[in-house]
Amino acid sequence: MEKNSMIDWKAEEDTSRLTVFANEHFDMWTDRMIKALVIFLTIVGIPFTIHVLLQFLFSL
Repeated sequence: MEKNSMIDWKAEEDTSRLTVFANEHFDMWTDRMIKALVIFLTIVGIPFTIHVLLQFLFSL
């Protein structure tokens, strides 16, 4: 009986590794997307913020 429980535990461990690998792969994809979004918003956002602030100051 004990040998079967060890095999079951080993099978559960193997499937959990696959799940972790799948989650890491998904996380890598989302991390790349978030990184690209942050870079894009930084490149676009800083000049736009400066533009809005300058327009506000010149309107006074």
